[in-house]
Amino acid sequence: MRERSMFSRLILVSVLAVATAAQARSVDPLVTPSRYLGHVDTGLVSASSPFDGRLWSAWTYRAGAETDIAVSVRGTNGIWSEPVFLGLGDGKSQMDPALVFDLWGNLYVAHTVRETGSLQVVKLAVDATRMSSSVLVSAPGERAASPTLMATNQSLVIGYRIGTKVVLKSVALTAEPFGIQDGPDGFPPSRNESEDSGDSDGPTGIH
Repeated sequence: MRERSMFSRLILVSVLAVATAAQARSVDPLVTPSRYLGHVDTGLVSASSPFDGRLWSAWTYRAGAETDIAVSVRGTNGIWSEPVFLGLGDGKSQMDPALVFDLWGNLYVAHTVRETGSLQVVKLAVDATRMSSSVLVSAPGERAASPTLMATNQSLVIGYRIGTKVVLKSVALTAEPFGIQDGPDGFPPSRNESEDSGDSDGPTGIH
């Protein structure tokens, strides 16, 4: 009787473990390529482009002793692109990503740097495959955290915390502070849906 009871418990534990694993896999690939899930540290965010409906995700990526910001796009064919990394191999820890699109389909990615406390923003112009160079938003000496982004028809509004204080700043979209396109590249063009590699483990049909 004891053996039957123990056997029943083992079956129950196994079923619960399988169900938990299946639930995790059914949710996580929605917002990031599944083969990178083991390196997701914190700060997983996503946003859908108003220009073409593709889903973009950014997360804090654990790369050895440092963390970097990984950015990936899920095409309308259900395939995730290889991530582009902000700060890869620079010896610093980028964290706290935030994403927003403006009305024209340009993507903005904000993040902080743990060692310096700085807050930086990069832009990926619509139909571009290369990000701009970083624009420093926080003032010298500030230790920024928890950035948030909102785009209006005139400005990019950036909110962040300094201790218990909330700071709001805006950057005029017409000023083109992100004009130098010398950042990391590797994103697929928005109208090219002929990728034959990548990760399609997640459910399809996300808009």
